[in-house]
Amino acid sequence: MKRETLDTEYKEKVTDTFLKTVSAFSNGEGGVITFGITDDKKVVGLSNPERAALQIENKINDSIQPLPQYRIHMDTENKTVSLQISEGPFKPYYWGNKAYIRHDSSSVEMDMMQLETLVLQKKNMDFDALPASDQQLTFQTLENELISKLQLEKPGTDTFKSLGLLKPGCGYTIAAQLLSDRNEFPGVELVRYGMNENEIQNRLTVENCSVLTMYKEAEKFFNLYFRSELINGSAREEYYRIPKNAFREAVLNALIHRDWKRRNSRILIRMYNDSIKISSPGGLPEGITPEEYLQDDLSVPRNPDLAYVFLRLGYIERLGSGIRRILSSYQDQTGKPEFAFSKNVITVRLPSLSYQANLSKDQNTLFAAIKENQPISRKEIEKQTGFGRSKTAKLLKELTDLNLIEKVGNGPSIRYTLNLHPALIH
Repeated sequence: MKRETLDTEYKEKVTDTFLKTVSAFSNGEGGVITFGITDDKKVVGLSNPERAALQIENKINDSIQPLPQYRIHMDTENKTVSLQISEGPFKPYYWGNKAYIRHDSSSVEMDMMQLETLVLQKKNMDFDALPASDQQLTFQTLENELISKLQLEKPGTDTFKSLGLLKPGCGYTIAAQLLSDRNEFPGVELVRYGMNENEIQNRLTVENCSVLTMYKEAEKFFNLYFRSELINGSAREEYYRIPKNAFREAVLNALIHRDWKRRNSRILIRMYNDSIKISSPGGLPEGITPEEYLQDDLSVPRNPDLAYVFLRLGYIERLGSGIRRILSSYQDQTGKPEFAFSKNVITVRLPSLSYQANLSKDQNTLFAAIKENQPISRKEIEKQTGFGRSKTAKLLKELTDLNLIEKVGNGPSIRYTLNLHPALIH
């Protein structure tokens, strides 16, 4: 006999407590409650299974709203009764004015965010289409974008209606509030680390502003640490140590698809010497698997009105293309983006480029030795690469001149690391 799980529960007797599980199974993916079995899976049976089945039916019909879908089966040999509850089509299902959800082998009361999500699904509504809490909004940032990108002379009421930001009987929507100049939703936190997470070199929190401003400030922060200029003779080449398109799409995905109902969480962008991690509050949208998300097979934006504005402004090419563009930015690289999914957050890790297209084979070999072992001495580099002293010194100078590495310390204590402050393009 299987243990109690997400979809299995045992009850020794028929008491009102099973109704909490009926609510949870109906609000989840269904499940089975078997009466006449103890918590430790011992079959003790019921004294009168027929009467118990009638009690179960009456209690459900009298207590659960709306009425769930269920079937009752009696096992005459073991004198047990099984109650099979199907996933409900009219969520949420309440017992005693409370809605429950399954958590492992327990039925727990839904929090306000879970309940709000089910109510919106029931009404076939999206969160960003709800009325904004503040109707006295200003849109200088958005208006400047509309004038610049769409060549509008002066955006007005008709423009906001056409963008789905101003709706009859609703006023300004939450999507409008997110794009407004005094957006009160949690913003973006950017952190630049040094050699490890104990060394914070820079931190910036961007909020109480339009999500368009959040994106632009994140891009500036990225350019500060990952944009360089490579000088080869008289030519200067703009170079990004992490693909700009990949970072751009990852941040836009985080802003457009994050769960804005989570009012206690910011988007977190963590920058390291060799990678960037971008974490967005909220798991995958309902009905989307990790495989479908990564393959862009389905496009189910959590905030479709917000996504539409970004689409019209040209920040995204089409809905559902962001992940594919991130992956294509690394098509010629050995290191690939990594995605992690949980119930509450989606994180993408963007590794730094291998430099193979820009450096010679020997330069790449030496650079890789520094990257994997930093901070590292010249002698340790020689040991790692097999290069002689003069060749190592020559390559170190070349990579230093390219602003890709830097010396730390003096004299015998000199070590080499990736350059944390590459030359900027002016």
